[in-house]
Amino acid sequence: MKMDSFSSSLRSRLTLSALTLGMALCSQAQPVPEFKLKGSDNLNYTQASWVGKPTLVVFLKKGCPMNPEGAPYLNKLATRLKGSVRVVGFMNATLADTQAEVKKLKLSFPVVADPTKIVIGAVKAKRSFDLTVFADKKSARFTNLWTGTSQKSVGEALAAIQKAGFQVKRPQLSFLGKENLRGCSF
Repeated sequence: MKMDSFSSSLRSRLTLSALTLGMALCSQAQPVPEFKLKGSDNLNYTQASWVGKPTLVVFLKKGCPMNPEGAPYLNKLATRLKGSVRVVGFMNATLADTQAEVKKLKLSFPVVADPTKIVIGAVKAKRSFDLTVFADKKSARFTNLWTGTSQKSVGEALAAIQKAGFQVKRPQLSFLGKENLRGCSF
């Protein structure tokens, strides 16, 4: 009976240790996969484009009915972060479709066309308005994935950028609201 108790206790501790290690690994920055994609601004973007440049990344699904509602919030966020953190989108569309969508939504920041979801899939973004940050001074890496855009998710994303050693101006974010802005599934 004592051996069963010891085995059970040991299994519990090992499981807890494995879970703790798994959570720690998940919260660490992960490498951005190799890619070469064009943005709505006609610039080429590669994984090297993100090295040393703190970037808030918002994912957008082409044609999602929530995009027009969320666009003004994203534009305001990009304006408030200008000079400190750049805002860049990734859209699951061809360059032509991405450019048309950016024009229709009147987005004030570049959106990278990711038709095969190289980056969208690597980050495991699930819907429009999910967020991540590229914040590493030496390599192209992304941090957590935040579900939806809100005061809380943007605040946590900016904190992750600061934790990576970048100076970030922390704008007032109440315009985003407390509820997550969430769009269509990819």
